[in-house]
Amino acid sequence: MKHYSKVDAWVGILIIGVIGITLFTVLIIPPEEQWIGLIVFIPTSVFMLSFLLNTYYVFEDEYLLCMLGFFPQKIRYDNIKSIKKVRNMLSSAALSSDRIEIKEKNKNYFVGTTYISPKDKDDFFEELRTRCPKTIEVL
Repeated sequence: MKHYSKVDAWVGILIIGVIGITLFTVLIIPPEEQWIGLIVFIPTSVFMLSFLLNTYYVFEDEYLLCMLGFFPQKIRYDNIKSIKKVRNMLSSAALSSDRIEIKEKNKNYFVGTTYISPKDKDDFFEELRTRCPKTIEVL
């Protein structure tokens, strides 16, 4: 089952705003040069919309699959060191400040910490706890 990401209003406004500004730019350039603008607009729009429409989390048998747009990340359950409910704005696979922090064993803070923001954070957190080894820290 896919658990889609919660999206803060300002994130949605930012993404739609970038697409709108790019489209406006395409429309105001001279018609004979609009093809250049479309070369920028179409990939930019697809890339930005992929974050809104394709950010989700799936519990697989051996790992948690985190999709952020076109970018997948697999976190093995047996490699999870700790999980914690947090509120922060650090860069991550989350579109909301209401997040779950997952730290992995034998990795440093920058490559071993993932933040996710499922819509139903409490139920997701409990499901993640049941799939992780009993030796993890729940903070």
